[in-house]
Amino acid sequence: MPDANFVIKADSAVVARIIGILLDQAIRQAQSASDKTVTIAFNEISETMEISINYAIKAESEQDSHEAELTKVRELIAYQQGFYLDVENNGSYDTITLIITEEQ
Repeated sequence: MPDANFVIKADSAVVARIIGILLDQAIRQAQSASDKTVTIAFNEISETMEISINYAIKAESEQDSHEAELTKVRELIAYQQGFYLDVENNGSYDTITLIITEEQ
């Protein structure tokens, strides 16, 4: 059984703000999509922590606020050492992963 604790040693206020922005966006997107599921995965791989959020997205014409939120997250990450953002889109779903390495 995996360890129930997921401990991030980075600035917890910044991590909470980033995850809050990403979750708010995922919930907003899912509310208007036919699939209302939002999936969050926490992974620890060696000395790297990953928090992934997967959700259905709305029509492309409604993506302006989505891009604005991702820009806010990218700005927060730019000031953090060892923080990275991976955004994957398969047309119907986004998977956004916050990656935090132990190099901070």
